[in-house]
Amino acid sequence: MDVSAIYTLARTLTYTDSTQMPDATMAIFANVVYHDMENCIVSQVNEDFFYQEWLADTVIDQREYTFPVKASTTAGLKKLLGVSVKYKTTDTEYQKLRESKLANNSDDLAYYQDGQSATDPFFIIGDNSVFIYPDPKEVVT
Repeated sequence: MDVSAIYTLARTLTYTDSTQMPDATMAIFANVVYHDMENCIVSQVNEDFFYQEWLADTVIDQREYTFPVKASTTAGLKKLLGVSVKYKTTDTEYQKLRESKLANNSDDLAYYQDGQSATDPFFIIGDNSVFIYPDPKEVVT
């Protein structure tokens, strides 16, 4: 079933025609339904269904890395499943970070930038970003 057939079916089921419900309006409703279905699949069926992996270079003393923004040519982030980092240029494998929350940390977050051991790194999700602790001390591509 293509888009045209879906529009025709929707108009038939709502007793409308192309004058009452032009294609531009149908596209808006179709996108709403599409995203509702997408969210349902991710949250209730299989969180890995729309799996996507993003890589970013680490930056010295940078702890915040923004999530990719959804655009017509770029998939956005629905749900973060994990974060892994290479802290040194000599690392051959990524190190998986444990997830934490602001309330779980007894010290101010500024302490963890340098004070957190690189053998037990963690990340926090905030806004549209992931914050990693400790901060990287090398640029790793």
